[in-house]
Formats: sequence, structure tokens, C-alpha cells
Amino acid sequence: MLNKAILLASAQRIPVVVGPVPVVESAEAGITASPATSVTCAKPSGVVAGDLLLALHVRDGGGALTPPGSFTSIAEVDGVQADIEASWKIAGESEPTSYVAGTAAAEQQHLFMLRISGHNATTPIAGFGSDSGDSLTPTCPSIVTAGSNRLIIRFFGANGSAITTDSGYPAGTTGLFVRTQPSGMGRSSGGVSHENKITPGATGSAAFSMTNSNDWAALSIAIQP
Repeated sequence: MLNKAILLASAQRIPVVVGPVPVVESAEAGITASPATSVTCAKPSGVVAGDLLLALHVRDGGGALTPPGSFTSIAEVDGVQADIEASWKIAGESEPTSYVAGTAAAEQQHLFMLRISGHNATTPIAGFGSDSGDSLTPTCPSIVTAGSNRLIIRFFGANGSAITTDSGYPAGTTGLFVRTQPSGMGRSSGGVSHENKITPGATGSAAFSMTNSNDWAALSIAIQP
């Protein structure tokens, strides 16, 4: 059994129980080499029945996104020249070796897949917030958590290739990916990081860093235990 620590809020001396926070156990990144109507990502390592699978999809340009089969959409955010979508499912006894997300028109795309444990088995998604803009700093907005021990996922997609690979993560977060296509026309970029929010309340915003300004869309997602 996991031990629980008791923290005392300094002003009111209110005990706050710190228990287990959902954990990102493994992750994979899929990317298109040229404009296409779909993008494929390998299954993260170690997936077992009951795990939470989080799919994070980026495409250059506008238009509707289609999540992988049997995934439930959390939110789709349409930027001027970059669209993103997050979706989830609870892993079954037999999962495919890869997952495919799609778009109506051929564009450069990314698909990030996260395997998460320690989540609520029926309602893992506790809330989300979205934003979009045109700047050097794709910013995942602050969201307010109603309960303790939340895992906060920070995710962005951007037009163009103005990133440094696996760099420019928001301060105070653990980075997973920042990627773009190595070459070709109509490239897109995307990034994912995460952090823990132990006590209820506002998470604060989290900004990724790019090397040039461009259109972007961003999400903050709370996962509850």
C-alpha cells in the first residue's frame, strides 16, 4: 500500500492528503514524411488492459481532425494554420500495434500517444482548457482543478518548423517531445510535456518556445486519479 503524506497549509493549517498522481508510463511519436490524409503512431510500450491511452494529433492547415478508432475526443482546437485534437480510450485486453488518426485533406501531421496509469477508471479526464495565437510561445492556458493529485498534460501544435527538437519545454514541466518534419513543404510542429498539480486550484499557464513566430494551438488537460 502506498504511504500518504500529510502536508499542512501554512496559513490555515488545513491538512492536505497527498496521494498517488496519475503517471505517464511511456509514450511514442508518429510523424508524416510528406502531406497525407492520415498519420500513424506505434503503441506505447508496456500497454496493459485498463491503461489510459491519450492521443494528441497535430496537423498543418485547417479542417476537421479524426481521432484513432474507438478513441473519444476531448477537444479540437482550430488555429489559423495549425489544428490539434486530443482524445482518449481505456486500453482493452488486445490493442493494435499502432494507431491511425486522419484528416480530410492531405497535410503534414504528428500523432503522439501516451500510456498513463493511476487514473480514474471511468472518468479520467477532469477538465481542459485551450488557446491559440501567433507568437514565439505556444501557451497552454491555466485551468482550475477541483480535486487533488492531478496530472496536467501540456500540448501544442504549430504551423512551420521553427522548433529545436526536444527542447523549449515550459518551465517546471517534464518534456516528452518537441518535433517537426525534417524536410518538405507545409511542415508542422508539435510538443508535449506534463506536470503534477497536487492541491486544487489554478495550474497557471505553460509556454513552449519556438525559434520564430507562427500560428499555434494549445491544450492543457487534467487527468484525475
